[in-house]
Amino acid sequence: MFGDEQTSRRFYLKQEVDWLQSGETRFRQQHMDLFHIETEDLGTIHKVIIGHEAEGYGAGIFIDYVLITENLVDGRQFVCYCSKWFDSGQVDGKIERILSVSAFYYLDSAPDKSVISQGRWEVILHNGMEDGTGGTTSNLIIIGYGTEGSSVMNIGNDKTMLAVPDTTLIQMDFGAIGDLLKIRFEIDGVGDQPDYYLEWAELRDLDTDERITVRVAKWMDITGIRTKRPQAFREISIFRSGEQPLQIQNYDGKVTAGDMRLLNDDSLQAQLIGDYSDSGIFPLIYNRNKKVNYELSTE
Repeated sequence: MFGDEQTSRRFYLKQEVDWLQSGETRFRQQHMDLFHIETEDLGTIHKVIIGHEAEGYGAGIFIDYVLITENLVDGRQFVCYCSKWFDSGQVDGKIERILSVSAFYYLDSAPDKSVISQGRWEVILHNGMEDGTGGTTSNLIIIGYGTEGSSVMNIGNDKTMLAVPDTTLIQMDFGAIGDLLKIRFEIDGVGDQPDYYLEWAELRDLDTDERITVRVAKWMDITGIRTKRPQAFREISIFRSGEQPLQIQNYDGKVTAGDMRLLNDDSLQAQLIGDYSDSGIFPLIYNRNKKVNYELSTE
């Protein structure tokens, strides 16, 4: 485990009978295994290396996600999304992977069931990269999705979003949308520096004092010069301890175009609509010589 203060030693999670849970062996399908380890204070964990030493087809394991919980009164729970095989005979053949921390939850902020959120959240955005790139002249559109609806807020640009690295404090009132599930950040493309890089988002429920930090580390790219597959928005999933983590998904599709001669700028737009929400509108980069291949990251 790698923290911002130091790195832990390597731990071996042994394949043995788990008498405390079920009396059965570990690493079984559709099963969560718990391990207790002791290490120095690592600070805020930002990545882990996890793997095994068995070569050969069928000797590996599929890991959905990894949870790391600090055994402290004011501890945190970290989540690393994975959804990949650790098997030399599957897909890319890797048996060891580096997993970045996607979010962490402050355990002492878990709300009392008697306190109900009114949809009022405070958000601190960590803008740009350490080298000074990633600032934006765009305005920000924030959409909160809850169990009972969604709500849109428009946030005007200020100097903390342009002169980076810096942080922007925003207070949002989503209203009666139920429990917050995810947030979409979208830029409108205004100004001569429209693209925007968002590193982290710190969230605090102003009614319950629940606190969550989510890593974004991605560009909102309108110009198409920052990424191979530009999209003007990014989504974060609200991670809570004790609940099934909702992972951001990648959708890969192909579009075969017809007569494109009347297009002014060789650009198309698309939108994915599902049972729970939609992807937002995103651009398709048209190539006259081949089919359009596009990958989209959303929940």
